Amino acid sequence: MGIISYDKGEYNEALEYYNIAINIDPNVTLYLKNKGDAFAKLSKRDEAMECYQKAIEVDPYNADAYNCIGTLLHYKGQYETALEYYCVGDWNKSVLCGLLYK
Repeated sequence: MGIISYDKGEYNEALEYYNIAINIDPNVTLYLKNKGDAFAKLSKRDEAMECYQKAIEVDPYNADAYNCIGTLLHYKGQYETALEYYCVGDWNKSVLCGLLYK
């Protein structure tokens, strides 16, 4: 239901559904990441960041959460740090990112 609400642009309602899902199983990173996306759409970037960071705590290989953090940092003007998160998040581009840091 959270995804349906999100797709309709009903982000506050989506948050309610994601909270229910997270209360049932707090270790499903998709719920945490989607909750972060809903916060981001509401311009609540700090709350979004917390959700993405929790997703990474649960699954350190969650590429989507790393990319989302990179995007939030980019919007804050923290380009270098954003690039680091993008590089971790997109394993296919990690070689390119390594070249950029040389």
